[in-house]
Amino acid sequence: MTQRALAVCLAALCGSCSSELAPIVLDISKNCNEVEVHVLADNLGESADGTRDEILDVAADYATSASSWVLVVPAGGEAGNLYLRRLAGDQVVSEVSLGVSTQFRDATHLRTSPDADEVYVTVRTPDEFRVLRVLDRDPVPFVQGSMNMVAFPNDSHTCQPCDTSTWYRDLIFVEGAPYLVSVPPFSPSVAISVWVGRLETSNSDISDFRLASEHRLNFEPRCDPDDPDVDVQLCQASNALVSHPNVQVLGRQSDPRTGTAALFASRERVEEGNLASAYDVFVVLIGLDNDGVPAGILRSEQSDFIATQPPGPPSGLAVDPFATYTLVTMPGEGPQLLRLPRVNFDDGFTELQVPNLEGQSLAQLDGDIALTRVLAGAFEVTKLFPDSVEQSQTTRYETDAPILEARPAGPGRFVLRRGDAAPQLVTLVCAGDDSVPLP
Repeated sequence: MTQRALAVCLAALCGSCSSELAPIVLDISKNCNEVEVHVLADNLGESADGTRDEILDVAADYATSASSWVLVVPAGGEAGNLYLRRLAGDQVVSEVSLGVSTQFRDATHLRTSPDADEVYVTVRTPDEFRVLRVLDRDPVPFVQGSMNMVAFPNDSHTCQPCDTSTWYRDLIFVEGAPYLVSVPPFSPSVAISVWVGRLETSNSDISDFRLASEHRLNFEPRCDPDDPDVDVQLCQASNALVSHPNVQVLGRQSDPRTGTAALFASRERVEEGNLASAYDVFVVLIGLDNDGVPAGILRSEQSDFIATQPPGPPSGLAVDPFATYTLVTMPGEGPQLLRLPRVNFDDGFTELQVPNLEGQSLAQLDGDIALTRVLAGAFEVTKLFPDSVEQSQTTRYETDAPILEARPAGPGRFVLRRGDAAPQLVTLVCAGDDSVPLP
C-alpha cells in the first residue's frame, strides 16, 4: 500500500477559530470502492450449552486488530454487574467485572482506543458521568476509573448560575490522548462554546485517574477590520443581537487515530427583534496548537441560516484521510451527504450526489467511509468512492437467519442482530486486501 504524508496548516485557512491549530499530518492511504464482509464471531455470546449472554456493546481492540471487547450481561446475571470480555476472533481470552450494576446497561458504552490492548468505557446517567479505562493484563484485565465528571466543566465562570449536568459530554481522542468534551445545549450570544478537558491516564498502575485540565474553545464570527467590505461597528452591533437557544450534537468522530477529533452539530439562531428562528449545521475540528493546548476550527454548512426547522434523522459523521463527512436531513430536502475537506478546510461543505440515501447510515470504516442499511433481512454496504461516486459498489450480505439490525462496533466492525439466532460480529475490509489480520 502506497502512503504519503501531507503537512497542512489549517489555521491559515480558518474563519472561525478558537486559536491556531498545529500543522496536521495526514496519513494518505488507499481508497477502495468495494468491501468484503468477514465473520469474526459467528454466535456472539452463545455458550456451548446454548445459553446466551446479553450483548450490550462491542468495540474493536484497535481498528486493524482481529480482537474485540464485548460488554455483556452474563446469562443469569441480570441482578449483578456488567462484564467486559476480550475476544480473539470468537474465543474469550479474558474477562473482568466493571463494578457497574446491570441497571445501568443502557447508560454504559464502549469506545475504541487508539492504542492496542485497551478499551474505554463511558457511564452516563442524569447524576453521573464516568470514564473507565480497561487494560488487557494477565490473568485479569486491569480497570482504571475516573471521578464523577457530570459537573464538567467546573470553571466557576462558565455560566453563572447554571446547571452543566445536562450538557452533552463524551469521550474523544486528540493526538492519541483521551479528552472529555462538553457542549452547552444553548448559547446566550453569537458565539458557540466547546469545552475540552484532558484525562490524566499516563500512570497505568493506579486504579483511578483524574481530569488534568479544562479549556474553553470559543467560536465567534469575526468582524475583520482588514476587510474593506466589512463595517466593523455594524458587524459587531449585528452580532450582539444574536443568540442560539438550541445547540444539539448530532454525531462525533469514532475513529480515534487521526490526531484530531470532529463533532457534528446543529444550532438554532435567533436575532433580537425577529420572531423567526433559523437553523444550520456545523463541524468543529479539535486538535492541539503548537504549545500542546487544545484548539479548534468551526465550519458551518449554511452561513445564511435558511432552514426554518431543525434537522431530523438520520444523521452521522465519519472521516477518511482527506475529509470529514456528515449525513444530515434538513426538513423538506431529504438526506444529504456533505464533505468538508481537511486540506482546503476554508472551501466549506460540498454535497456528494449519492442516490438512494433514504434509510442509509453513514459508517466509519478503518480510515474510510461507507453507507450501510438492513434491507429485507440482509446487510447492505455501499463502499463510497467520494471522488467518483458512480464507481461505489454495494455488497449484500446474508446469513441463515434474517438480519434485523447492524450496530457499529468500532471502525469497520458491526454486530448483526439476527432473528432467533445469536448475534454475529463481522468486519469490513477492502475487497482483495490481504493486509488486514483476520482470525
